[in-house]
Amino acid sequence: MKKTRLIFCAALLFMPPFFSQEEDPPAIVLPEAEAPESVQEIAPPSPPKIPIEFELRETPLVVHYREEFLTNFGVRWINQALDDGAAYRAYVRKKITELEMPACLEYLPLIESSYKPSARSRTGALGLWQFMENSVAPFLKKNSLIDERLDPWKSTDAALAKLRDNYRRFGDWLLALAAYNSGAGAVSRALAQSREKTFWALSDSHLLREESRRYVPKFLALCDVIANQEHFGVSYASLDDFEGEAYGYYEYENPVIVSELARALELDEALFKKLNPALLVDAAPAGFSFRLPLEAMDKASAAFEASRAGGAHVVVKGETLWGISRRYGITVDALCAANALSEKDILPIGKVLIVPIFK
Repeated sequence: MKKTRLIFCAALLFMPPFFSQEEDPPAIVLPEAEAPESVQEIAPPSPPKIPIEFELRETPLVVHYREEFLTNFGVRWINQALDDGAAYRAYVRKKITELEMPACLEYLPLIESSYKPSARSRTGALGLWQFMENSVAPFLKKNSLIDERLDPWKSTDAALAKLRDNYRRFGDWLLALAAYNSGAGAVSRALAQSREKTFWALSDSHLLREESRRYVPKFLALCDVIANQEHFGVSYASLDDFEGEAYGYYEYENPVIVSELARALELDEALFKKLNPALLVDAAPAGFSFRLPLEAMDKASAAFEASRAGGAHVVVKGETLWGISRRYGITVDALCAANALSEKDILPIGKVLIVPIFK
């Protein structure tokens, strides 16, 4: 037994070791990692947000509308509206600057009408600034011959005057905006029921109607995304490259036939109508202020005299279109054309008709 054990030990002494203590174990060779085809660049950080001119709170409605405006559809809609309304935006911006009002008000017509001068709401609000018929006075004029809500320049003057009145009354721009939407009386009644005299308090307490509670946050979100477009990674149409055309106003003390005036001024009727969209019929009342290209101003005096209508006629009981036309020696067709009437129309007592007699 001892002999066997000695033989085994001797064998171990003469066997080569599995790993030499003098040499490192063989290295394991791994396949080389393939270099990536391209290295993704790290996007630079977004510019920090700048504050807008109104008190902006991160309410659920503000966040909701901002997310909507930043969708592909929202960005396209904003750009299209800003681009289509460039001529009107230029005027709005000019008037806001002159009146030292918040610059963001330039974007309010986006909420109101998408900057479309002929926009009409389902409730009857009309024009760039969406005046209701019962809120026209004293800012604009409306009768059977004209509706100044359709004039983007005159309605801009009126809307800014109304907003300034609201601000003077409430001392707060968000309340002034809410009053523009729902009426100053509604905001005053809501304030009377609230301990805190802010728009946010009235909104949280549901003291304003739902439309107004949404109207202000929607406008604030719009101002935020446009003012901070670089921060949000979007781009909107600017006015930097817009070259506006120069126009002047000419007020005439007598009624005129519009088509005759356009011909006398040698202006295309479509252009004349675009510059004076408040005119509803082929006649303008006395004292109407016409918007004209500057190059037409030199011949305006002669043109207005050439297109002057004889005057106005107030309808009395029993009068008809045929009888009135006979009285002034004109045709029924001419009388109807000047007043947007048909031969079968019944004339209400007191209606003012333009009589197209040239003098």
